[in-house]
Amino acid sequence: MEGHALNDKKRLAGVAAEEIARLLATGDLSDDAVAPLTEAEIRYFLEGIEGQREIKEALLTLREIGVHGIPKFIIEGRTVVDGAARSDHFVQIFRGIEQRGEVAGGPVFSDILGISDEVVRRGSHTVPSERLVA
Repeated sequence: MEGHALNDKKRLAGVAAEEIARLLATGDLSDDAVAPLTEAEIRYFLEGIEGQREIKEALLTLREIGVHGIPKFIIEGRTVVDGAARSDHFVQIFRGIEQRGEVAGGPVFSDILGISDEVVRRGSHTVPSERLVA
């Protein structure tokens, strides 16, 4: 298993560009959901004022909700669970959501990243219904 720094913008841009291209090629992401950015365009964004603003806001938000390391799971935009938590802990959280019948919080980063409520409801990786197997 290779280990890489999470703040390696060159690697992050390359991986993001590859994943966007893969999702568009397989039909798992519609062309109107995201523009097919190149690695250079993604790096330009990450190193620019807007990208730096989003990164700083995301880091502040993580600090405010108590995320100081990884891996962590953020459930309902407010419950932080350590990545090493036992499965029964997750089951308890999700059973509580199931009993309520609704998710109490929302995405933590949608406002920071400019993700619309419609995309959040639909999901960014929605599989077209004709590809679903019954």
